[in-house]
Amino acid sequence: MAEKPTENAAAPVNTSSRPTGVTIIAILVLLGALLTLFSGIMSFAIAGTAESLGAAFGAIGLGGVIMVWGAVYVVLGLAGLAAFYMLLRMKKMGMALAILIGLITIAMILMNASALTAEYVMSTVTGIAIQAVVILYLLKKRQLFV
Repeated sequence: MAEKPTENAAAPVNTSSRPTGVTIIAILVLLGALLTLFSGIMSFAIAGTAESLGAAFGAIGLGGVIMVWGAVYVVLGLAGLAAFYMLLRMKKMGMALAILIGLITIAMILMNASALTAEYVMSTVTGIAIQAVVILYLLKKRQLFV
């Protein structure tokens, strides 16, 4: 009797079954994660200087605010790295994480929409459009994720 093949969760993913669009989305998620992580780390680096400058101009606590946003960026960056890996492995958790990061990014963009210069409006529209395309594509292909 031949043995029945069993599914192995640690088996390598057949990349030929992964759509090119998912690979492109994963690379976009990776780039966004690296930039976000870098921004968070740089926020930690400048927080002390910002605190000193803020105190000189009467803005106490400015460094603390920058530290909090830096921590948010580091967490989002690390989550993005995890989403990248799981998207390449076609895991549902990677898809869900990428969608969640996209929604959080859109919310953060909209929270900063008070500075409505022409350049900012263009980058806001572009950022929201990219995140919307990522979210919609992943939702359209959700049945392919395991």
